[in-house]
Amino acid sequence: MKSIITIAAITALFSSSLFACVMDGVGTGALYTVPKQTFSVQLATHNALKEQKFSAARGARYDQKMMMLVYQLKQRMQGKIDPAIHGSWYLFETSEGHYLRLDINEGKLDIKQHEVPAGDVEDAILIDVDALAAILQNQINLEQAKQLGVIHLPQGIEGLLQS
Repeated sequence: MKSIITIAAITALFSSSLFACVMDGVGTGALYTVPKQTFSVQLATHNALKEQKFSAARGARYDQKMMMLVYQLKQRMQGKIDPAIHGSWYLFETSEGHYLRLDINEGKLDIKQHEVPAGDVEDAILIDVDALAAILQNQINLEQAKQLGVIHLPQGIEGLLQS
């Protein structure tokens, strides 16, 4: 009986965070369609880690790493975004298949997790959690990430990321 109560408690506490991404893409095709460059980004990340171009993201669990990286990304971009830039872009984290929506309005960045693109998934920024951590921790810069192939940028996003 004690184990059933424990399992029920764990399920109640963590079910939304554990299962949210599985259901994110229902009806949009995102559950069975990933951006074409996903495998290339994953392979490049694997090779870069193997060649010690940067180190793997630290943290016990994926969700903890992503929560910290989202916070770091928002902090890093604070005050650096041109107030004239407005819009939404999607980021696809390739190791776990998670989408994030990056909303920019009045020079501020808001990041929403578990937001699947309604349009073409090919318009998403592709990056692995380890490469994102390496950029945010200044192990590599954006230009090096592009040269290594650990990030894929869709057309029209370059100017935004240079801020």
